[in-house]
Amino acid sequence: KVVNKMKRKYFLAHPFYQPLEGMFGAHTDLSYNTNSYDFTINQTVPVFDSLGGTADLYWNGHGGKWDMSGFSIKEDFSYGITDRIALMAMLQYDSNEYKFEWDDESPDDKMDDSGLNLIGFGGQWRFVDNEKWIGTASAYFQHQKDIANNFVLELKGGYKVSSSTIYGLARGWYVDLEGNSYGNGISGIN
Repeated sequence: KVVNKMKRKYFLAHPFYQPLEGMFGAHTDLSYNTNSYDFTINQTVPVFDSLGGTADLYWNGHGGKWDMSGFSIKEDFSYGITDRIALMAMLQYDSNEYKFEWDDESPDDKMDDSGLNLIGFGGQWRFVDNEKWIGTASAYFQHQKDIANNFVLELKGGYKVSSSTIYGLARGWYVDLEGNSYGNGISGIN
C-alpha cells in the first residue's frame, strides 16, 4: 500500500525519465563502432586515369576488405516546460576511420572523418502517470550530416510492478536520404 501511494521518482537512467517544470536533464552516450566486410568486384569496370581517360586495367575479380572504426559521443538535453511536457535537443560528435585493404599489390586507401555529425530537436509528453501505468509520446527531428534527415515518432507504455516497471516501446522512423546514391567509398585519399 505504501508503494502505491508514494509518488515515484524517475532517475536519469530510468526509461521514463523526463525533467519536471523548470528543470534540465542531460544524458551522455559514448560508443565505439566497428564494421567490416570482404568484397569481390564481379563486373568489368574500366579504371580512369587522372586525366579522365580509360586505362587498360579492369577490376573484374579483384576485391579486398572494407573496414570502418569509430568513436562517438552523443549528448541529449531536455528541459521541462511543465511537469508533463519537455523540449529535447541532441548533438553527436563522431570520429571515424575508413579503409579499403586491397587483395592485390595496391596500397590501402584510407580516410579519416570527424566532426559534429548529428543535430536534432523535439518534444516529449508524459500523457499518463498513475500508481499502475505510465506512458510517454515523443516526436523529434534529427539531421545526420551528408546522409539523411530523420523524423521519429515514439510511444512508450509501462506497467508498474512493486518498484519496477515493465514497459514496451513503439517507434516509427521516416528517413529522408540526401541524394540518390549510397555505398562505401573514400574521398581525399591519404
